[in-house]
Amino acid sequence: MPHNGPPPAEGDVNGASEVLAFTWALEATSSIFVAARMYSRIRLTKNVWWDDWCILLAVSLDVVVSIMWTVYANRGYARHFYYLTPQELPDVLKLNTISRSLCMFSIAVAKIGVSFLIERFAGPMRWRKWLLRFISITTFLTAVITLTLFYAQCSPVQAVWNKSMLAKGTASCLNLKPINTWNVVIASYWAFLDFALAIIPIDIVWRLQVSLQRKIGLSLVLGMGVLAGACACVKAAKVPITVHPNDDLTWNTIQLLLWNGMEMNVIIIAACVPTLRPLFLSASRITSEYRSRSRSRSYNKYANDKFQSNDSGRPKDPGNNTIGSGGGHMKRPSKHHQIFHTQLSTMHKDESPSESVTDLNRKAEHSRGDGILFEERELGSRDDNRDEEEGGKVEDGWHEGRQPGIQMKTFDQSP
Repeated sequence: MPHNGPPPAEGDVNGASEVLAFTWALEATSSIFVAARMYSRIRLTKNVWWDDWCILLAVSLDVVVSIMWTVYANRGYARHFYYLTPQELPDVLKLNTISRSLCMFSIAVAKIGVSFLIERFAGPMRWRKWLLRFISITTFLTAVITLTLFYAQCSPVQAVWNKSMLAKGTASCLNLKPINTWNVVIASYWAFLDFALAIIPIDIVWRLQVSLQRKIGLSLVLGMGVLAGACACVKAAKVPITVHPNDDLTWNTIQLLLWNGMEMNVIIIAACVPTLRPLFLSASRITSEYRSRSRSRSYNKYANDKFQSNDSGRPKDPGNNTIGSGGGHMKRPSKHHQIFHTQLSTMHKDESPSESVTDLNRKAEHSRGDGILFEERELGSRDDNRDEEEGGKVEDGWHEGRQPGIQMKTFDQSP
């Protein structure tokens, strides 16, 4: 047995089911959000930038990590260290080390993606721009250093997971205490960055000329990084358990793996939510047009059936404005009603959901400066555009709200 101490009180418990359920539930959720984000950016707004590719890379690494954790659990390694055989230890430590390093790098890339996302709508204030770039650069550099320490702590690198090489004298390793101290410091710094990336956009939102309700809604959406910060704080408290492999490493790191996965996926989801508004607006428009056409068809059918039932078998009376004769007379529809009936039918016959998407794509502007809030303008009302094409001058409902250093398009919904 790899551990010579007393056996665990709860016996040979396997945490594989917990690891698998938790891992793939988060993975499926984050993958759906990323797919919706990329569809919105590629097909609707045509406004893809570095933040989108960073999030796509982060979720790809997340998939690889999830597969490795699945292998880890299926091989029976989500158990107490006491019950593993010496032959299993190299494989256990190898999967544990590689998966944690990839998870760490996925979190770093996701943070950089969030920083790029905020930069898109942060306005021309130079201090905020450089602050976001400082966050991106320091996140990348600390990730590279930490990743290097993961594998450079032993020579050759196989000794990181094959401890028998140390016993044979064929390998050497650095003192783990400084490395662990570095890991705790970096985990704490990244937790601070999560809170910072959640607060910065809230400051931007409260400077905008929009309603209080809109400010609160945007602040909640853009401030979801607070959840990632909470996960990072818990994870930072659990980092020291990886220092001594003999301290029930396999069982203790289950919680570390789960909190790693939680932070990784929460950051990805939080980075995707603010970019999905164009998708919701497009879906809402298509649904509204479908319902409008359905009501129009129902009205047309009812009107035609009504006129035919009252007009069939009854002679027309040219002396008055009625159809039929006797007690069942029905007033002939006025010219105004006929015109309204014709316009209603024509209007809904000419519109189609595909038309709205085509018009949206045609009007989408390739600008990254206005970011999320700009994308709402791209899905503005087509009715104003149609009225302008018909020769009527319509007042544009969109106006610029200006604050020092901020430029944003907002929608005036006043009648």
